[in-house]
This record gives sequence, C-alpha cells and structure tokens, in this order.
Amino acid sequence: MKDIKYTNTKYLEEIYSSHLDVLTNELVEAIKNTPFRYVIISSGAIKDRRMDDNPFPFKTNPYFCRWLPLLEHPNCYLIYELNKKPVLIYFQEIDFWHKSAELPSSFWINYFEIIIVNSMDEINNHLPSNKKECILITDDYLEDRYNFEIISINTKNVINAINYGRSIKTEYEIECLRKASRSAVRGHQVANKKFKEGASEFDIHMSYCKASKHSENELPYKTIIAINKNASILHYQHYQKQKIKNPRSFLIDAGASYNGYASDISRTYAYNCNEFQSLIDGIDQMQQEIIDLIEIDMDYIELHIMAHEKIADFIQQIGLANGSIESLVKNKITDIFFPHGLGHFLGLQVHDVGGFLENPQGKEINRSDRYPFLRLNRKIQENQVFTIEPGLYVIDLLINKAKVNGTYKMLNLKQIEWLKPYGGIRIEDNIRVLDKGIENLTRNAFNESPVN
Repeated sequence: MKDIKYTNTKYLEEIYSSHLDVLTNELVEAIKNTPFRYVIISSGAIKDRRMDDNPFPFKTNPYFCRWLPLLEHPNCYLIYELNKKPVLIYFQEIDFWHKSAELPSSFWINYFEIIIVNSMDEINNHLPSNKKECILITDDYLEDRYNFEIISINTKNVINAINYGRSIKTEYEIECLRKASRSAVRGHQVANKKFKEGASEFDIHMSYCKASKHSENELPYKTIIAINKNASILHYQHYQKQKIKNPRSFLIDAGASYNGYASDISRTYAYNCNEFQSLIDGIDQMQQEIIDLIEIDMDYIELHIMAHEKIADFIQQIGLANGSIESLVKNKITDIFFPHGLGHFLGLQVHDVGGFLENPQGKEINRSDRYPFLRLNRKIQENQVFTIEPGLYVIDLLINKAKVNGTYKMLNLKQIEWLKPYGGIRIEDNIRVLDKGIENLTRNAFNESPVN
C-alpha cells in the first residue's frame, strides 16, 4: 500500500506552516548579533541583454521561492521583521504589453501580509525607514535602481547561515522534490522510448519536455540528450537534429521542477541488448552499492573515495585497465574514466548551496585538492538530499594526458577502443538521508510510474 502522505495533493498545505517555522527560526539565528532587524528578500528582476532588446528568461531568486512558490513574479519583495508577520510586496504591473500577475490566491496567502503595488516607485514606500537595520538578499545586481544602495546586500555571514540551513530539507521541501522526481521520470520514460524508435536528440528532447510538462525555461537545467559518442561529453550541450544512422547508446541527464525545487536524474540505455547493456547493469549495481554505504556523520568525500575504489574494481574486471585497486586509484586511472564528483546537494538549485559549510555559523570547508570537482565536502546529516551519480566514460583528452604522466601503460587500449563509440554511462539518483537508511526519490518515482 502506498503511503497516503506520499500521494495526497493536500499534504503540502498541511506541512507548509511547519516549513515557515523552520525558515523563521533560521532567520532569527542568522541575524542574531548583527545590526539587522529586517531581512528583505527579492524575487529578482527581468534582466536585459546589453545588445538586444529581448531580455534573459526570468528565474526566481531561490532564497525567495523557498518562502513561497511564486516562480514567474519579478519585482516582488518579502520583508521579514523580528517577531512580526512577514510582509509580501506583490508587484502587479498594469499594462497592455504583457499579462498582468493575477491576485494571489494559493494556500500560502494567509501566512503573509500582502501589499499590492502597480509600479516600481511604490515599492520604496513600503520598505523599512531605517535602512541600516536592513539586509537585502538578492540575485539582482541592479537593485540600486530602486534606492537600495544604502542597504547591506548579501552579507556573507548571514548568507552562509541560511545556506547551511538550506542543506537540511523540511518535509515541505522533500514533498516538492518528490513531485519534481515524478515529473522527470515521466519524461525519462518517454525519452527512452523515442530513442528506441530511432528519434534524433532534438526530437527526444522535445518529447521529454512534453512528457514532463515543462517548457524550456521551466526546466531546472539544460537537458543532456547524448547519443553514442556524445555521451562522453559530461555536459553535452547540443541537440543533433538529424537521426543517427547507427544508434548504440543513449545518456539522458534531465530533471524537472516543482514549486522551484529540482530533480536531477541520469540514465543510460543500450539500443541493443548486448555487452554494453551488461556494463550499464554493472554501473547500476555499483551505484546502488554506493547508496547502501551512506551513513549519518560520514564525510561525503569518504563516499566519493569509496566510489573510486569501486570504479577501480569495475574497470579492472571489464579489462579497461590493469593493476590493483589501490594502484588504479593512486595513479589516478579512475579519474580518467570517472572525472567528476560523485554528487551534490539538491534543492532549490540543481547544485544546491551549503556543500562547503561546516556549521550553522557559516564556517567554511576547503575544497578537496585531490578531487577539485566534488561539489560536496561535509558530513552527511538526516534530511539532506543529494545525488549519487557514478559514471564511466571514454574521454580522449584524459586518456592522452596519461601519456604525459607515465600511466598510459596501465590502460588496455583495445578494450577502450571498443567502448569509445558508446561514449559513456551515468546513473544518477536523488537521495534523502533518513535516521536509518535512505529514501530514494528517483527509484520510488520510477516504481510508481508505469513504463510506457
């Protein structure tokens, strides 16, 4: 039987109040021992291009939509004053060029004092009079247009404290992440079907958007749709419009959004059930073994190192390289085939914040010199949500570097040449840490959704 809470659409309304309580307590702690009494959070502004009259697509400031799910509303401001009900300055421009924002009517409106403004000039009338007691949190570097220049902006110790809190998800946030996973899985299933039908990368991408019910701008990141050798490019950014004559492999890295929260899922498929499918199955099993190693208070980098040891064992077994597990890791042979980090925090941003913060006071942790691409280097805690995404790729640039450092002789070039046309493999799940064990948001969503 399915968990009622997991499927009930009213569940978000039931847990939203507790979510706001967490955010409020977090802000109180963040501005303690500071001169700030007010925290102003901007939703962001539409940003113009320098040499074009078409603006960039609008993206909401994640610090803003963590409080309330307004995703298409520029020029709004949330004002939090100590021990007061939060105020929302809701911008509703009236013109005939664009559709005006509708009056707010969702379940969250009772938690805010809402002030409707119709012009930018009105905003200043509702800001606190003592600007020295204000901190502005914004991703808009043009805020001085609205006389914010005398307000402290993005003060580092306050931002760090909030970022640390963002890494521990509330039940409201986790439910949003579940819903984002379900949307992405619908897209993944259709994308795989289109690949098996011989569709182009472009057509697969368009099918993914339709199935996940996302426009290009609503996607949390640019979808990776890579067929054959393109799968060896970690952030492959194109969509080939022509059908590929001899499809072998398909790597898809694609997510979805719900109330601003992102899913980030990768899968790899073989066109035929062959030896490459066996490699995919091996990486899939390895990924689940890595997930089983997760423990509270473990440093995430320990998990990353264990992943390299498992990669070393795997490439040894399939004949990509020769040597002991220890020597393959020590000589950075595993870095050739698995050059990216094992994972990263996930939330309002795909690469969510807080991965290098040690405590709520915002003490920073240094990046790893050995693994500089790892985006997460702190202890694993309950209700963190992060990705686990081991991979295996044939990347000419990295293989050629082995010629320089003298480790080239450890590589099995014949087996590498066989694998090269397939590009690579990546399996990525979104994991919530529980007091005991984990909740796999990704695999739960796949299990819920019927295969098309």
